[in-house]
Amino acid sequence: MGLYTPACSSNDSFACSPRRNENSAHVRNGEKTMTKSPIEMLLENHAKIKGLLDRFDEAREDDARQRLIASSLAEIAIHGALRQELVIPAMHEALEDSSVADWAARDYEEQTHTMSEISATHSPSTRITKFQGFVETVKRQLEEEEQRLVPKLKGMELQELGERMAKRREELERVRLFL
Repeated sequence: MGLYTPACSSNDSFACSPRRNENSAHVRNGEKTMTKSPIEMLLENHAKIKGLLDRFDEAREDDARQRLIASSLAEIAIHGALRQELVIPAMHEALEDSSVADWAARDYEEQTHTMSEISATHSPSTRITKFQGFVETVKRQLEEEEQRLVPKLKGMELQELGERMAKRREELERVRLFL
């Protein structure tokens, strides 16, 4: 599955501008910024993904829908990579009961498989149809993540994880720009 570069428009300021808080220092482009907590990052990713999915549902032109599919798949891929590479291993390490982390790993595998199928579909109308079915699955999975995974994170040491997530997200976004 390939990553896609979403269009950044003036109507999409959430997707285009970095948000900051007082959690921990982080240097980006030589400028000191603040890193959000992993919980804030996950919830912001959820809001961004849900916004893209809602825009897809509202779009009527096939070209716009295709662009939103690409943007959505890219954002879901980044979110999934952060969760799979950093959050889930941290949960396995910190929690006695890692059943939620195991659930999240299985969820990621299912998403990755479906996203690969959608990406490999050449017919625009078939791709739209497949993605429409995926939209509800993703929305349900995001809600489940907020109910099951986020509460488990609240009891963990999160500063280092947040810094690693911010750094990895920047790397993934840079890679996406060249695809």
